[in-house]
Amino acid sequence: MLNRVPSELYPASASRGVKRLLSGASVLALGLMVSTPAFAQDTADTSAAEENADENEIIVTGIRARIESAQNIKREADTFVDAITAEDIGAFPDKSVNETLQRIPGVSINRFQGVDDPDHFSIEGANVVIRGLPFTRSEFNGRDAFSVNSGRSLGFNDIAPELLGSVLVYKNSTSDQIEGAISGLVNLRTRKPLDSRKLIIAGTIEANYGNVRKEITPSYSILASNVFETGIGDFGLQLSYSRGELESAAFGSALSDYRARPELTAAGDPTSYVPRSASVRQQTFDRDRKTIDGVLQWESLDGSAKVTAEYIRAEANQGWSERTFEGDIFDQGPQPNPGLGLPFTFDSNGLLLTGALDANGGIPININRRDQQRRNTNDDFSLNIELHPTERLSLTFDGQYSKATAQDTDVTVYGSIDQNIVPFIDRTAGSIPTITFSDASGNTDVLSDPDAVFYRSLLDHVEDSEGEELAFRADLDYEFDGGFLRNLKVGGRYSDRDQTRLYSGYTWGYLSQNWTGEGISPFSQTNSIGGIEGFGFPNFQRGGAPSPSNSLYSGGGINLAEIYRSGELRRLAESVERAGCCGGKEFLNERSNRVDTNGNGIIDDGDFYTPGDINYSREETWAGYIRADFGWDEPFGAGTSINGNVGVRYANTNFFTVGSISANPIQFDPTPLNGQVDQVPVTNANVAQFCAQVNANPPTNGRLPLVCRVTTAEQTRILNVLNAGSQESRIRNDYDYWLPSFNINMHWSDNLITRFAVSRAMSRPDFGRTLYSITLGQNDLSAGGTEPLFSTFSADPSARPVLSTNFDLGVEYYFNSAGGSVTFNAFYKKLDNLVGVGTTISPLTINGLTEDVLVSSFVNIGQATVKGFEVGYQQFYDFLPGPLAGFGLEANYTYIDGSGFPSQVAVGNFANPNDNPEVRYVGFSYPFEGLSKHAFNAGLLYEKYGISGRLAYSWRDRFLLTRRDVIRPNSPIFNEASGTLDGSLFYTINKNFKIGLQVSNILNEVVETSQVTAQFSGEYDASGQPINNVRGPDAPRSYFSNDTRYTFGLRFNF
Repeated sequence: MLNRVPSELYPASASRGVKRLLSGASVLALGLMVSTPAFAQDTADTSAAEENADENEIIVTGIRARIESAQNIKREADTFVDAITAEDIGAFPDKSVNETLQRIPGVSINRFQGVDDPDHFSIEGANVVIRGLPFTRSEFNGRDAFSVNSGRSLGFNDIAPELLGSVLVYKNSTSDQIEGAISGLVNLRTRKPLDSRKLIIAGTIEANYGNVRKEITPSYSILASNVFETGIGDFGLQLSYSRGELESAAFGSALSDYRARPELTAAGDPTSYVPRSASVRQQTFDRDRKTIDGVLQWESLDGSAKVTAEYIRAEANQGWSERTFEGDIFDQGPQPNPGLGLPFTFDSNGLLLTGALDANGGIPININRRDQQRRNTNDDFSLNIELHPTERLSLTFDGQYSKATAQDTDVTVYGSIDQNIVPFIDRTAGSIPTITFSDASGNTDVLSDPDAVFYRSLLDHVEDSEGEELAFRADLDYEFDGGFLRNLKVGGRYSDRDQTRLYSGYTWGYLSQNWTGEGISPFSQTNSIGGIEGFGFPNFQRGGAPSPSNSLYSGGGINLAEIYRSGELRRLAESVERAGCCGGKEFLNERSNRVDTNGNGIIDDGDFYTPGDINYSREETWAGYIRADFGWDEPFGAGTSINGNVGVRYANTNFFTVGSISANPIQFDPTPLNGQVDQVPVTNANVAQFCAQVNANPPTNGRLPLVCRVTTAEQTRILNVLNAGSQESRIRNDYDYWLPSFNINMHWSDNLITRFAVSRAMSRPDFGRTLYSITLGQNDLSAGGTEPLFSTFSADPSARPVLSTNFDLGVEYYFNSAGGSVTFNAFYKKLDNLVGVGTTISPLTINGLTEDVLVSSFVNIGQATVKGFEVGYQQFYDFLPGPLAGFGLEANYTYIDGSGFPSQVAVGNFANPNDNPEVRYVGFSYPFEGLSKHAFNAGLLYEKYGISGRLAYSWRDRFLLTRRDVIRPNSPIFNEASGTLDGSLFYTINKNFKIGLQVSNILNEVVETSQVTAQFSGEYDASGQPINNVRGPDAPRSYFSNDTRYTFGLRFNF
């Protein structure tokens, strides 16, 4: 656990884990291993060998070797498995494991950093789903692998592909596998020196180039491995290191918050919809990824004992900067009408096609500069002991200590313009809409006028989280002497994982504003936040759309995130903050209720977190299993056989979390005309003065705060709770499950296999869905009456795992030994305990005060089914003459259909859709997030005369990205169908060297999203939920393009 967390609040953590693991270990990992694609290749992988070979002889090297190796893994597996070996990982232009995984049937990724944030692109892909479901388990060498985030899986972007020997994706399970995978298990496997048993010195040197950033960045890796024969056994030592840097960029255009406009609709036409927001952005990304791996092995002379110690460290430093120009009408603002003297035009669905948005001379503008710096680390120590006391008995003992950390700093400085601006939208000009900006007369000079552009506000967020796990397992395997029962396996596993999450909210506050009497803080003043820069979005959307504006941005000479924690940004912000304005900006380390997380005994500027920002969770699991392997030889004649396994796993979980219940006090300035900002809490003594001020200057939506709309007795109840401070909350959640599994494989011949599997699986709730840290506020949005007086949003620490019964049926035909195959796999999953958002009224107690609260939370609310099939084909066309014999094809197609998924659920009972626009989306059915009905991969291969080449295209159908966009109006967002083409070409110079080129995003694919539109009916059912809403057409939401990336590389192997 982080030593910055107050020890009196949280129990001792698994930091004891290293000592406990080392105390039982006689061998410790020494370093780190990073493998390059050429490492696994024999020296036969040379052009010289091919020159000396007969013209018709097929040399199994490069891509051919990769396909044959992956095919053998699949063919010999005891359940449904797909694999990619190291040659494939290296030969692709894949700079992350994510992009490699999408080549596997049934596996998809998306291109956004968060599934609920369609405004921020991910260059290397993110959010792996298998068969349309996110319930994926990740492992390193069959052991837990995780990141400190709200989920349970590893952040695959943090792992260098050079680290791996192979990637295995299990799509059904056996009882000896660790529980937790419903959609699939991704096992990342590293190399071991005793696998090769020879001296290897190998590595890569690469230069990366993106055609937008136009910067060259290096990547390199080195591996040394050898086995030493001694009188007491063989010792294997392997050390490796890899580092990869990448600079890239993405452009974005977006239209958002479409509202129905019946008054603009001509008779007989569909209802018109007009967006209230238009924006453009450019993001630049800087990624620096380092991996270290070290393996030490010992094997006895007779092979009866083997010990493997390994240490893996993965460190990823990822930063990005963003410049955004955005016109946005707040929820209660007026509807936009045609501007610039141009009429609105609409397409056949009623969606705005062309027009300028004008609401009272334009609309408000944000000119945003945002910087984020994130550092993730994973350290994994493991010790494995294999013993073979007899020829038939095997014993395995395994211990692991794993630690993950995450540090994040995220800052946005918002500029604005001292007058409204008119966005012009034209969706007819090309595949990407034209979005440009001017004043109401069409003049653009004001966009870059330092006297008009001013500092408006600042948003800040930090995170310092840490997680640890200690795990032990023991397995016994007894092999029988023939007969039906072949093997009997039993084993058990214990794990102790804890996670401390220090995660601030995103706090926003004004620096100046043009609607106050104090005036603005223009960019032309002497003080600034890091200087002013002009930025005009050059080569916007890679030439696919005109440059939208030339404006001024703050922070031109600095990185906002890099100077935040030192206090420098706060000092600069205070120098431009307009005295007396708008309540002022309260930085995270200015909040009054912070706690000491630095461990220095005082609360100082280095403490950023309040009790509501801190959550501690601990999870202990105990599991045991029994598995019996069976088989028949020649049940249907010569060359036939049946083998399989049946077993059951018992898993017990003890979950414990510590969080807080706090309140959100109302603040106001009792002396607003004295030129100072003197915010104080509203209390029973001054509530009358507060409400008098509010009545004199009511909110634009005309809706007074709840405390000013209730009786005196209710006012007292509200203020007593909101000023009650915070209290610690501790919650336990224990559960256990039996998880049976059955797999059978029928070999009709050496080449034809039929498989069937059925299993019960579970996926424990994500940590982000179980943390307990809630803040009570006024239930301002209540439609009927005023009870309950309070509302909040909470995770559900009592949530149960998602459960699934999984069926697979497959047929595999292998028609040559060099990778030729046709495979078919049908699957069906019945899921229970799916998680959605539900709303209940529950009593909550804070410091002795108990009140009913409208609680919206993640809850287990539904069942669903997923079914589909996968088809795969691969072959090299060796029968073709001459150079044509080097060609091959690799292709797969996946079909997925799902039903019964929980629909969007209302968060409360709302009288006015302008108070909460998402109320209009209630009552519609949506597919499961991340589920594409169709997906395919196709790769054209070439391997001959020392030339190794591949063109790989990955495509997935439209899918629901999120039911609730993190940005208002919190719309459901779909990701439209898209595909990417990547390629590689390598030449083998001699047995030691290869040179080559890898290219990503050859076709400059544009990733598009769409937004659900709807009309609020104004009707409610007896429970207060909206009914009879009308769904409109899906409207274009965002368009993203990114650079084409080139990697020039040299690989060596001695």
